[in-house]
Amino acid sequence: MLAMLAILLVVSACSPATERGSIRVLAAASLTESFEAVARSFSEKTGIEVELSFAGTATLIAQVEAGGSADVMAAAHEASMDRLVSQGLIEGSTPFVSNRLAIAVPEGNPDGINDLGDLERSERSGAVIAVCAAAVPCGSYAASAFEAAGAELRNPTREASVKSVIARVAFGGASSGVVYETDIAAARARGLTIEGVPVGDVGPTAEYPIAVLSGSTETDGALAFVDFVQSDVAQRIFADFGFMRI
Repeated sequence: MLAMLAILLVVSACSPATERGSIRVLAAASLTESFEAVARSFSEKTGIEVELSFAGTATLIAQVEAGGSADVMAAAHEASMDRLVSQGLIEGSTPFVSNRLAIAVPEGNPDGINDLGDLERSERSGAVIAVCAAAVPCGSYAASAFEAAGAELRNPTREASVKSVIARVAFGGASSGVVYETDIAAARARGLTIEGVPVGDVGPTAEYPIAVLSGSTETDGALAFVDFVQSDVAQRIFADFGFMRI
């Protein structure tokens, strides 16, 4: 793989960008800002253009299963990739970063949320709490965290992605919500007035796997991108956005 990437780097120095092709990458919504930066760095080094498409992992899985055209898939949940393996849509996947859950609250934390138990009490007092849908990795991780904490929400909003949860909290549609730590940092970087409360040890660690899709028509470029996200260069970018190395 490293030899192939080296070849691509040499080619990038000698060929017009239009001759080096492009790849389409499907990625979990929580990877948005970091993948945009990683893709720019990859394109600068290889000359291969990267088209990024972000959504909740469940939505992306459905797109692949329906025959959607793409070269690489990066999810927020290993079990989702196992589903693609079972259908022959990928041969396997490789985890490349990890993440942790956090509670998104408005700036100043007006409801005094300190843990998942506080979210349960806040909801029973009439507050709207936002979480990802159960089919979305963040929703699955949140369910595990609530169970471990001995807490339960009765009627939260169920969002299609962590970005929808962030929007709910940032724009007044919910008083708080469960997302990833990296989403808090990304939202604040965009100027949104929210804060993050750590979930603590009850929150599972989310591992993000990546794979080349079996239907890829740009296999060399796709393999090079998968290699690149595991490189030291890309890992430093991910760290800047709050992700942890596997």
